[in-house]
Amino acid sequence: MKAEQVEELLRRAGRPDPPPDRLTRAVLAIGADPRASRSRRRFLYVGAAVAVAVAIALAGTIVLRSQPRGFQAVTTVQLQGADGTAQARLGTPNGPNRPVRLDVEHLNPGQEHYFELWSLREQPPMMLTTFMTDPHGSCIITFSAPAAIDWQDIVITPRGQATDHILCSNATSCS
Repeated sequence: MKAEQVEELLRRAGRPDPPPDRLTRAVLAIGADPRASRSRRRFLYVGAAVAVAVAIALAGTIVLRSQPRGFQAVTTVQLQGADGTAQARLGTPNGPNRPVRLDVEHLNPGQEHYFELWSLREQPPMMLTTFMTDPHGSCIITFSAPAAIDWQDIVITPRGQATDHILCSNATSCS
């Protein structure tokens, strides 16, 4: 059907009937009783306020539950080297895992801002985590490590260079 034919059919059909008054008022939001409109508006405001309060309470609960419950270190391992210092604070094992907080300071990032933490006592050596420092060579990260890790000989290396030990817990393993 062509556009001209459609237009001709619409002209023959005539003007459409006007919608009922009830529908006109609803569409145009013209209430018959101003008091009903105000009470409806008040109801909407109260409902919106309750929804916002519930959303804030829910967000607060999620944030509080996602925070660690007071990390308590039971052991601290010092890492030292010519390029900075670090501390690995070990928490109490929780099943097969243990929480760890790594505080790195003044690590000379050079071209590389990504580093790896390795346990050399494991056979083969095990990478425990990868991290990135800020422009000053510092960071604080928390992660979970296997509880069975021997923390006597851990090192920090540039990413992808497992044999280039920058910071070490055991002075003999740093070059």
